Amino acid sequence: MKYLLPIFGIMIGSIITMNALAQNSPGLTFNISNPQDAQALYQTLTNIKEEGAAGHSYRKGRSILCWRANADMNDAHGKPIPSDDARRYGCSMHIDSNGLAKPGEQF
Repeated sequence: MKYLLPIFGIMIGSIITMNALAQNSPGLTFNISNPQDAQALYQTLTNIKEEGAAGHSYRKGRSILCWRANADMNDAHGKPIPSDDARRYGCSMHIDSNGLAKPGEQF
């Protein structure tokens, strides 16, 4: 019975460690912050169901997530940003440690 306590402790420690490592998704998140590139990518994602929430439209491909801000926006000087302006677009991609690319998260 005395010998079961250390084994039980090792098992619990292993479970906690595996859960902690599973929470972190190792890899690289690639955010496309150049508005013209993000706009071009968004427009090339065709034949994809467009989803939307809270003033944004999302297009999610197999390996990339792109979005467009639909809400009224102003620039730093208080001037309205036109609805077709490239500054309304963004894209993100996550590449895991195995080299598999999947859609990222909005930044």
